[in-house]
Amino acid sequence: MTSVLLSKLLASLEPAACIGPTDIEIQGLTWDYTQVRPGWAYFCLEKEEFQEVHLKPHSLHYAKQAMEQGAICLFAEPGKLRDLAPGVTLVELSPLNQTMALIIKDFFGDPLPRCGLLGSREPMAKPPPASY
Repeated sequence: MTSVLLSKLLASLEPAACIGPTDIEIQGLTWDYTQVRPGWAYFCLEKEEFQEVHLKPHSLHYAKQAMEQGAICLFAEPGKLRDLAPGVTLVELSPLNQTMALIIKDFFGDPLPRCGLLGSREPMAKPPPASY
């Protein structure tokens, strides 16, 4: 199972605020409160481009449930969350949707080096002459 220090995930970012310890091990990431496991971080999104049917109005609304299920870190836009459970770290980032992609890349690793090139390795044949 993957686990990454929160401080490592934040190393390339500039959080507006970080309330709580950053030397905690993050075991997983999600924006779906039903998927949160103890030790995971939860993204409190408001502007979800991939809205899950059960996350109405948005995942920010379910921060309390995520903490109850064991989230140890919440990522949110600045000023959006007030009440944190004891031992939960709040990281305020803006814009959250874009920084979420960077956090996920740092957590799971950059997939780009593992991607292959699609297409033929053969030289391109001479294109047919244009007809008018």
